Amino acid sequence: NHATTDAVFIGGIVAGSYTVQGLPSESLVLATDDGGVYIAVTKGGVQIKGDVHVEGQVTASKDVVAEESISGAHHTHTGDSGGMTGQLM
Repeated sequence: NHATTDAVFIGGIVAGSYTVQGLPSESLVLATDDGGVYIAVTKGGVQIKGDVHVEGQVTASKDVVAEESISGAHHTHTGDSGGMTGQLM
């Protein structure tokens, strides 16, 4: 059921040779007009380019990985006390 107060978004449909450079192909994209910031829904998942600000908690059901290789759940580093901190794999 929908009320008259429900919002409707009609995105821009661009035909012809006009393209925004740097956007993922084969995806549904909401972007700035220069492509500098976007959210893209692809077959492989959701891609976000730009700063993300969250008011509230962020929860992940799997590991969070930084810089393509640093595990948030299993990383270790030397602590100030000389011992190791973090969790081993």
